[in-house]
Amino acid sequence: MMTMLYVDPLTGDTFDEPQEGCLEIEVPKEEEEQQPDREWLPNYFMERFLTIKAKREVLQAQLEVRMESLAQEERTLNWRYRARLEQVVLREVTGTKRKSVDYDYGRAGIRKSTKTIVSDEDAAMSWAEDNCPEAVKVVTTKKLLKSVLPKSETVPGVERVSESTFYVSYPK
Repeated sequence: MMTMLYVDPLTGDTFDEPQEGCLEIEVPKEEEEQQPDREWLPNYFMERFLTIKAKREVLQAQLEVRMESLAQEERTLNWRYRARLEQVVLREVTGTKRKSVDYDYGRAGIRKSTKTIVSDEDAAMSWAEDNCPEAVKVVTTKKLLKSVLPKSETVPGVERVSESTFYVSYPK
């Protein structure tokens, strides 16, 4: 039978009985027999380390499979019901001042937002070079350009399209 020790990770103190917050570690028979470390410790340590690593890899692979399964479940739920839920919410808020509806497990509603669409990248880049050169580096991204565009000024090659987007939020 293998002896167990319980180690406080903050102080390094060891206990023979389980203690709250302590890590459990097996004491191999070689250590109990007080054999010289050189004779058993390198192989014991490396074998245990590789065993832990292998267990971690198996768990990671299982996690990835399970996460993909959950992602598929979420995609299926959205495909099957999201548009229908949006219609339910639209019926409940249309003609009222409300923009959202509270339910037992969260809130759903319609959010107004303005989407920035760069329709003529060359014209927008030309404008950016003159008006916000910090947005034009070796690589100009639409995301960076959108973040520095003025909110009200007309910019060549850029349209502002107002749209309503459906959302669902959950309590934290």
